[in-house]
Amino acid sequence: MRIVSSLLCVVLVSLVSRQVHSGENGILRIGGSTTLLPVISRVAAEFMTKYPYWSDAAMNLPNLKTRIFVSGGGSGAGIRSVINGTIEIGLASRNIKEIEKRLLGNHTAFLVGKDAVVIAANKNSAIAKHVDNFSTMQLIEIFTGRARSTSDIIYSPTAQPIVAYVRDSGAGSAELFQKMIMRDNRIDPTAPQVSSQGRLLYRLETNNNAIGYLSSGLAFNSKKLKVFAVNGIIPTNQRVVTGEYPLTRPLLIIIKGANSKYSSNFIDYVLSEKGQNLMSSHGYVPIKKLIN
Repeated sequence: MRIVSSLLCVVLVSLVSRQVHSGENGILRIGGSTTLLPVISRVAAEFMTKYPYWSDAAMNLPNLKTRIFVSGGGSGAGIRSVINGTIEIGLASRNIKEIEKRLLGNHTAFLVGKDAVVIAANKNSAIAKHVDNFSTMQLIEIFTGRARSTSDIIYSPTAQPIVAYVRDSGAGSAELFQKMIMRDNRIDPTAPQVSSQGRLLYRLETNNNAIGYLSSGLAFNSKKLKVFAVNGIIPTNQRVVTGEYPLTRPLLIIIKGANSKYSSNFIDYVLSEKGQNLMSSHGYVPIKKLIN
């Protein structure tokens, strides 16, 4: 009896996995980059409102209720989930690594926009009041933990502690910051690590001693944060387009194998004028500006 039950469980898991992957129950699963999470969630909500049933989006789609689930986890997790087949669309705020390309096999990456990773701090912090620009060396001093007080980097009559927040190693922003700023220098292992862009934003907005790197879209939309120039270059969307600002990255939607009927219609919506306007409203550079 136990063997029969075990076999039954295997069959059920297999059926559920096949159903989720093929979208037979009207579910489209999306996950990955927490930079893209807010805007793709918004796009998904508007898509489901406009097309309550998949057949409303296209005549060749079944008359099933449109259900789109969007989750975070980071760029690395999103790509791994596409490779494993647990989600159909992966979100990444970085380029795909060569090893990931090999594991993905036949795949397509859609560029849906670009953004920048910016250095930001609470406007009430001593750093924000005295600093407008950071050099690469100053950022290395802060994020290696060698500079733990404002007096270590600026003249300050009353030294204040510096709390440098970092993302987990699988985040696209963490990889870009390591490559472009830290290089061979190791991030302070005692630095508080946060698992998403949203949580990092909260930490920076609520801690007057905090500094960190996060998506330009979130930083510029916050009334509580100050964004700094890096090596004299102020991050703007125009400098993201030209590549003049060094911490610039692609925003990608990734699928493995052939594009399904559900994912194809959703991706078309993301790339449509409506979807791209939502990208722009979240502070990202839409694909139209990159092409023009």
